Amino acid sequence: MGDFFVEKTGPYELKLAGELDLAMAGDLDKIVEREIPDEGDLTIDLEDVTFLDSAVIGVFARAARNLEGRGRLVLLSPTRTARLALEMVRLDARDNIEIVGDSA
Repeated sequence: MGDFFVEKTGPYELKLAGELDLAMAGDLDKIVEREIPDEGDLTIDLEDVTFLDSAVIGVFARAARNLEGRGRLVLLSPTRTARLALEMVRLDARDNIEIVGDSA
């Protein structure tokens, strides 16, 4: 699909932008894995995500599984498109995933 960007915005905080699809899911998985804290939450800002597919949702699910018992995966400000994809698979039904806010 298109370009994507990942920016580290703080300790255990990432900001994603662009089209997040199968083509970049492997790279994103490696980046997210490196950011998983030993204890505490991992926050990923989705405010500038224009597309999100199931491969990337799988990356988020693996991150949450790796955080079980130690912290949460917090997904911030998903765009309408991203929120619909996340809600379709009920990702927020997991105990340690929280979707906060939405893009204006």
